[in-house]
Amino acid sequence: MKKKICVYGILIGFINSLFGAGGGMIAVPFLKNLGLEQKKAQATTVSIIFPLTLVTSAIYLLRGYVTFSDAVPYIIPGFLGAILGSCILKKFNNTLLKNIFAIFMIWAGIRLIFK
Repeated sequence: MKKKICVYGILIGFINSLFGAGGGMIAVPFLKNLGLEQKKAQATTVSIIFPLTLVTSAIYLLRGYVTFSDAVPYIIPGFLGAILGSCILKKFNNTLLKNIFAIFMIWAGIRLIFK
C-alpha cells in the first residue's frame, strides 16, 4: 500500500507540474482506487494539489515561464469559485459528483484533441 501511495504521489506531482491541474484529474481516480469515496477523494485531492501547485508555481516564476501579473486577474475570481465549490460539495451525492467529474474530464479531453 505504501509503495502504491508513493507511486501515485510521484505521478500526481509530475502530471500536475507538467500539465497544470491535470494532477487533480488523476488524483481522484487514484484515491478512489485506494478506497476513498467520491467526496473524500475530491476534497483530499485539493489538499494534495495545493502544496504541489505552490512548489510548481514558485519554480515557474523563478525560471521565468510566467509572471505574477499573468496570474493576478484569475486569483480573486478563483478564490470566489473555490469558496463556492467548497461550500456546496456536501449538497451533491457521490454518484452525481462522480458523473459531473467524468463529464468534465471527457469534455476537457475532447477540447484538447480538437484545439
